[in-house]
Amino acid sequence: MDYSQYKAGCLEKLKDFLTSEKKRPVLFIGSGLSQRYLLD
Repeated sequence: MDYSQYKAGCLEKLKDFLTSEKKRPVLFIGSGLSQRYLLD
């Protein structure tokens, strides 16, 4: 299995999981992004 097949399989599993759950995912924007990256 090469990387593109692995990636496609993971994305398919993620889509299946998100559609099976009846809740919306929460996206935390900026989590883990330090200030020094914003100033460069």
